Amino acid sequence: MRDRMWRILGIIVFIMFFCAANAYASEELVVPISKTTNSGKDFSVRAFFKFSPIVAGEAIDSESFFDTPEIGSFKSKDYDDIFDSGYGGGLEVAYRHNNWVSGIFGVAYEHFDGEHFSSGKFMFPLGMPLPARAEVDDWDVVSIYTGAKLHLTGKKAERGWDPYCRFDIGGIYLSDSDIKIKVKANLPGGQVIEERYKEDFLDSSFEFMCDVGIGLEYKFGNFGIFGEAKYQYHTAPDSKKVMGLDLDPEGLSTVPIIAGASYYF
Repeated sequence: MRDRMWRILGIIVFIMFFCAANAYASEELVVPISKTTNSGKDFSVRAFFKFSPIVAGEAIDSESFFDTPEIGSFKSKDYDDIFDSGYGGGLEVAYRHNNWVSGIFGVAYEHFDGEHFSSGKFMFPLGMPLPARAEVDDWDVVSIYTGAKLHLTGKKAERGWDPYCRFDIGGIYLSDSDIKIKVKANLPGGQVIEERYKEDFLDSSFEFMCDVGIGLEYKFGNFGIFGEAKYQYHTAPDSKKVMGLDLDPEGLSTVPIIAGASYYF
């Protein structure tokens, strides 16, 4: 009787040990593979906020102080003289092709507030050069682009840091922007001369854009948070003559600072 009990107990212990060994082996084989491959999470949607300081580009290109003696002149002005820094946001869809490369498609919107500035001197209305100030309307831009990210570590872990470089190329829509010119002078005897004019400045157009930058993302499960710094350039917008003068704007360069969140599926 006692021998039978020990045999039964030995069989039970053996079965328990066998089941525990199988469970341990299954865990060792399955869990690390799942964490390493990140299977089923190659697609992501990214939403971000964008702040874009202007760093280069001449909006009003005028080398001589008086372009036409009959009218007057604009002083040369960079974009950051007539527009404030841009701000906005955007959405991107990304697909991770392999451990090293992801493809991106995105749409972004930015708004630039117009500023007041000293614009030059104009021959109004008594045939004498009078100082003038100007203000441009706000400027809206929408960019549509595709690009690629190069993941510097080559890892697809579900949790941890993911540093990368990126490059984008696409098109950008630029809204029109009017310019308001105010000519004012106080003459001897208390007389005040003041004239106001409003004309088209930048015409709406669709231009080429590109950018290059670096970023860092922290991923945890299906979610991630990221930050980026980029250099972005787009070709010159179309412009119209203002007071008979061709202002000939150049392309615009900005340095967007980006912060956002992503969801992986």
